[in-house]
Parts: sequence; structure tokens; C-alpha cells
Amino acid sequence: MAAPDIRVFGIRHHGPGSARSLMGALQLFAPDCIAVELPADAAGALKALEKDPPEPPVAILFYNPDDLHQAAYYPFAEFSPEWQAFRYGIANRIPFFPVDLPVNVQFALDRKSQLTLNLTPEETALQADPLGMMAQLAGYPDSERWWDVMFERGPNEEAVFPSILEMVAALRDDPVRTETRETLLREAYMRKCIRDLIKQGHQRIAVVCGAWHGPVLARTEKIKAAADNAVLKGLPKRKTEAVWIPWSYRHLSRESGYGAGVSAPAWYELLFQNNEEATVRWMARVAALLRKEGFDASPAQTQDATRLADTLATLRNLVIPGLEELEEAARSVFGRGENAVLALIREKLVIGERTGMVPAGLAKVPLQKDLEQTIKSTRMTKYWGADEAQWLKGTATNPKGGIDLREPTDLDKSRLLHRLNILEINWGSLEENPETTLGGFKEIWRMQWAPDFALSIIEAGIWGNTLEKAATARLQHLAGKSSNLSELAKMASDALRAGLPDVLTPLIRRMEEISALSHDIFTLLESLPSLIGVIQYGDARKTDVTALAELVNELAPRMCAGLPAALAGLDEESAQNWRKAVGAANRALSIQAYEHHMPVWLRALELAASAGSTAPLIAGQATRILFDKQKWSLERTNQQMRLALSAGRSDAIAVAGWVEGFMEGSGLVLIHHPPLWALLDEWVSGIGGESFQSALPVVRRTFSQFTPRERQQMLVMARQPQVIAEVVPEKAEEAILFTEEEEMLMITARRILGMG
Repeated sequence: MAAPDIRVFGIRHHGPGSARSLMGALQLFAPDCIAVELPADAAGALKALEKDPPEPPVAILFYNPDDLHQAAYYPFAEFSPEWQAFRYGIANRIPFFPVDLPVNVQFALDRKSQLTLNLTPEETALQADPLGMMAQLAGYPDSERWWDVMFERGPNEEAVFPSILEMVAALRDDPVRTETRETLLREAYMRKCIRDLIKQGHQRIAVVCGAWHGPVLARTEKIKAAADNAVLKGLPKRKTEAVWIPWSYRHLSRESGYGAGVSAPAWYELLFQNNEEATVRWMARVAALLRKEGFDASPAQTQDATRLADTLATLRNLVIPGLEELEEAARSVFGRGENAVLALIREKLVIGERTGMVPAGLAKVPLQKDLEQTIKSTRMTKYWGADEAQWLKGTATNPKGGIDLREPTDLDKSRLLHRLNILEINWGSLEENPETTLGGFKEIWRMQWAPDFALSIIEAGIWGNTLEKAATARLQHLAGKSSNLSELAKMASDALRAGLPDVLTPLIRRMEEISALSHDIFTLLESLPSLIGVIQYGDARKTDVTALAELVNELAPRMCAGLPAALAGLDEESAQNWRKAVGAANRALSIQAYEHHMPVWLRALELAASAGSTAPLIAGQATRILFDKQKWSLERTNQQMRLALSAGRSDAIAVAGWVEGFMEGSGLVLIHHPPLWALLDEWVSGIGGESFQSALPVVRRTFSQFTPRERQQMLVMARQPQVIAEVVPEKAEEAILFTEEEEMLMITARRILGMG
């Protein structure tokens, strides 16, 4: 029997030129089997390609079911040489086999132990990037660009593979080179698999592998099997499973952090599909994209840009223009030398927006099947797998869209997204605003799919086989571990939004246990709005929240009793956190069902506002609440404000903090109450130079929150103190003449109001 013919085709992973050359080489060689550099435990996943192949880009996800932190992704695009090898095998009924070291072994390897070598800088560079030396000799800054020019862009034929093999052999035979243990193990395993294929009777074996492994695999018959078996003996293993998942060009690109990715997937796709006309087609797509986005991009400009790219390639001794030449030409012609258009071009036509698809028939965990069925029933299929972020139910007239929870299908959408968020599969991000509060009927969601959701779904499967069961189990688990009342209140809110009423009873019981032991006033304060929101929402959904209402009635007095002392001596960062919590609690207690707590709440704020030790920001906020709730009269508020703004009260920054707290949310209190405006005006006029500069950022931040209309009225009041609470037409102040002293006052007012 004749010796088997083993042909090694050294490729670049995701290389379009390598893929084209490989297609021709396989046609000429006509192998009876194909060995592919892919972990051997991918055999089951590859078998599925023959019946129902997915649409690239896709990836094989390997994971350890006992430790889901151990996972590895092996992506493929249409222009990946390995993918074309699979297609050739399927089309010609030729078997293909994964022959690389199994992932179940790779997961068990200790990658931290690496060889320590005493090398010169030149030897270190050769060790780290041997092809980089070839690139430097050819005049290229790095090996990636050199390989791209030499092997990916041009019309290379199948004869390129022997040249690649010879070049890499010379580099690998350098005595300075020392391979890692993992590389040596992988190559020993691949040779072992090739010998197994020979034993099975295969005579024409095509080996598709990364170019660096080519020479040692070509010498398979010259290396003793016993030596490889000795190296591989006794290797540890981990349990692994493999599934096909969708991938995307965005995640295939290096910008996604995938180490073996390519920087320009969309461009590589074009090179693979139509290498000869790639320049013309790409530039035509640029023009179409720019016209769609409102830029000028005429056919004449498209021709000019194409000629310029060709000229640049000729000057640089390139067969065809590369991406660098194309981008330079597009920037010069379409962007008139500016970079404004390049970001858009790179996003759409360099990286690209393509996302793959995995057929429903491929093996999936039960939770994934339930998720897909739920997505279909809620009519959200178009959002799953979409690489670009979108607003749920967004339209041209209403870009952010929004769902109405009174509609059954929209309610199901909401429950789906909330359940996924509980499982940390953050497909949708809820935009929080007054319309989307817990008791509201509208939700606005920003949708963003990611390929790594596949692993997250597998990981979430440990909690249950359906979304409802999994989300319920995970919330119950988190509740049992948490000792934080505000966290538990948030979980109760999540449970209601996700439609998981069975979780509420253990959550309420847990909150009762924690609250009985809690003496942290901030935790009680922070939890109160969430608890009241849950009760309000539960009432609307006919959920029994009686126990929760009793808990609020028990917590509120305790919180109010300890509040004044807790607000003393806060630093600026802490004061900002307390201000948010105080404001939220005040809004929650203003709900009619809880107004019976208002007297003790206002008494606590009264003590805090009057105490000299209270943080100025909170003291100002408390004063404003007391005034708005009519607990303090205008005269009493005036008196408190005069005290706060007096020179002896504090320094300018502290006073500015008090003003920020008092003015939170609205400037109408100053416009409609002249005595308060007069006090503030008097304080601003009396601030010295350095103090003014110190206080200015805080005061400007305060006034920047007001509406333009409010600031315009205040500006007129600053110019003419006698103008009080008038609705001033826009630009009306331009008709008024001022003295030099008044002009100086206006400059000060403008700086404070953020209008100049």
C-alpha cells in the first residue's frame, strides 16, 4: 500500500485570502478527509453541520457544566478558512475531523506556569512575535499588516501554501525559539489524530491549521508516536459540553476583546466575496451610507475616491488598496480631510453589523428553549440577535417607543425582560423616569443583544428550566443571603415587575427579620420608597401586601426618630447621597395612603433644618420641604434663610450648598416669593472675590437645573430688582438700558445663572 499523502495548509484564522486559496487547493488535492485545527471535543457540534448548518458568523461555545466560569468561544465567519473547509466537506461528502487538544484538557492545564528564559531583547522579540521579524525585513511596522498584504489581499493561488510552510519552518527551526508547553501538547495531539486517520484507512488527508503549526504537522510520519503518547499521557481533564451560538461582526472584531478576532470583518467579507472589485464596491457602499446619513456623496466623488485609493496602493507597491488606503481616500474626498465621517464608516463598513443565526433544531438547554418560545409569543423575535442597540417599539415619530402595561402582550414583554434581568441576562435596560415608576403603566426599554448571552442562559439554567422558575429560584436564593433591607426591597420590586408573586411572601418575611434588627437610619430611609412602591404596585395588581404595609407603618416612625442625629456632620459626598434618599422618602410619604406619617416626618426635618450640625445641603433641602408642605410660613422660611446666608453662619461653599438644597427641583420659589429672592441677591452681592470663585461652581450647578424660562425671569429680576414674578418675553431685556453698576450686577447674575 502506498504511503498516505498528507497535505498541510497553513492558514490565518479568519483570513479571507487564506480561505480563497484553501478552496482552490482542496479542489485540486481532492482529499478523502479533512483534519481541522479545532478542539477534538467539537466533533458532536460539527456533526450537526451536515443536517442543519447555522448561518455565520457563529461560534462553538465550550463550557464546563460544573464550573461555568470556564468557557471558550471558537467563532467562524463566512471568510474563515475552517468554515470553507467544512462547506467543502459537506458539499463533496468528505468527512472532516477536529484534531486539536480537547477543551476538556485545556481547561485543566495550568497556564500560569511558563518557561523563564534569559534572552537578549532581539531574542525576546523573536520569541514573542517571530513573524514580526519578517515584517520588519519587508518594511512593515507589524506582522499583522505584513501578512495581510502578502497573503490576504492579493490573488494568491493554492501554491502559496508550500511557501508559507517553508517560511515558518525556517523560523521554527531557529535554536532561540522555545515553544510553550501548551503549544507542544496541542501539536503532539494533532499528530496523534492524524495517525489515527491513517489507521482508519484515509490516504489523502488535508490538514487545515494555523500557519505556525504547519511544519511540525507535516513531519508527522517522521516523529515517533511513542514520543507524542508519552507527552500526552496522564493529562488532567474537566467535563465540557459544546453548543453552537450566534456571533456577530462586532464581537469578532478586536474591539470586542476577542483575542483571535480581526479588526475589519465587513471589509474581510467583501475581500472574500469579490476580491477583484472590492475597492469599487466598498467605495460605492461608503457613498450610499453617507447619503443615507445626510452627507454629500455624489457618483463623481465616488469615482475620485476610488482612483485615489488605487493611486495610493500603486505608490505603496500594493496589489490592491488595503483598508488604510481606502479610509485615507474616503476621508480626503468625502470628508474633505476631516475625520468626522470615519467613525460612521468604520462602524458600518469596516466592522459591520452582521449577526449569525443558529437553527432551532440544534441542541439547547431547556431554559433556552423556553426563552425562544417566550420571545416568539411576545413578538420580540426581531430584537433577539440584533447587534445594534434599539428602543423597544420605537418608531420614526416616537424613537424611544415604550410599552403599555395595560396591554396583555406588552405586559408579557415587560415580565420577560424583568425576569431576564433577575437572571443577569441584561437584554433590555429600563429607562427610569416619572412615567416608568413602579405604579405607572409605561415602560421604556433599550434593547442590546450580545452573543455571550448564550453562556449566561446556560448558567441561568441551574435555577430552573423555565424563565419563571429560574427567576423565582434565584430571587429566593438572593433573599436568603441578603441582610440589606434596601436590597430586599429592590428584590420585592423586581418580583412584582417580573410577575413572580410567589417570591413576595418569603421576601416580606426576610425584610421583617432584618428590619427588627436594623439600626441603620440610612438603610431604613433608602428602603422606604421601594417598599411603598411595592405596596402601591401590589394593590394595583391585586397582590396581597398587607404584611408589607404593616412593615412600613413600623419602620417610618423609627426612621423619623433617628433622622436628625444621622444628618449631622456629613461630608459632601455623603450629603449628596442623603439628599437623594430624603427627597425620595418625602415623595413616598406624600402618597395619600401614608400621609398619616407626615407630621412625625416633618418634625424630624424641622429639627434637622434648625440644627447647626446638619449638613448645609440637607438643611437647605429640609427647609424647602417644610415650606412646600406649609409647615413653615414664608416669614419662618425667610428667617431660616437669612440665618443660613449670614456671614457668620458658614463659609461661602457651605452657604452655596444650603442654597443648592433649598433650590432643588424648581426656581419658582424665588420668582414667586420676593423676600427670598432679595435675601439671595443680598448674599451674592456681598461675597468677596476668592469666596465668590469658590462658591460659583455649586451655585451654577444649582441654577443650571432650572428651566430656561425660570432663568430668564431671574436674570430680569437681577437687572431690575423691582420686577417681581413677571412672565418676561424672550430677549425682552435687550430693550432696557443699564448703568455701569447695574451692568456689573448682570455679569455676576449671568455667571451664576450659567447664561454667560
